[in-house]
Amino acid sequence: MRHADALLAEGLVAWVPERACGQLFGGFLRPDALAVIRVRDRAIALFVERDLGSERGETLGEKIRRYRSVFARDPELAINVGFVVESERRARTVHAQVESRRGPATRLTVVTAIDEQLRRDPLGGLWSDGDGVRSTRHLAPISAAPPWPILTPGCLADGDVLAALDDRGALALAPLRPFLRT
Repeated sequence: MRHADALLAEGLVAWVPERACGQLFGGFLRPDALAVIRVRDRAIALFVERDLGSERGETLGEKIRRYRSVFARDPELAINVGFVVESERRARTVHAQVESRRGPATRLTVVTAIDEQLRRDPLGGLWSDGDGVRSTRHLAPISAAPPWPILTPGCLADGDVLAALDDRGALALAPLRPFLRT
């Protein structure tokens, strides 16, 4: 993440890449990554689904159903699932699948962001839930922010650093422990 500000206590504090995420959930959920973002005194857990537009609607719907089924056990837990898409058209497809897959009442929010816009400003980037938009900073928090420092800009480009973040990311997610299958 290039945009972080330790003085404002804003930025990425943990990153769990795809392989580790798949292991955490026993392969049932397979997000491309899980980001833990600190915004002052809040921690935001964002499951990242990078969508290149190659999956059919049924596959998107199944992903959404799986997230809902896992997190339905705690309807008060705020979970953000962010689909990073290439276009507004694809975002509408994702939102149509969300709408058609209404499940049990949860605080799971499926949001979309346009890749190009999110790359320019990851913390200020806009996420849509199909009805409104909010920045990354204003996604629902999962808990109080961990005391860890903000990761340095460019850290995700270093493979050695990424490997060390797996455990740290898992530890940051105490509210998610009841859902893990490891």
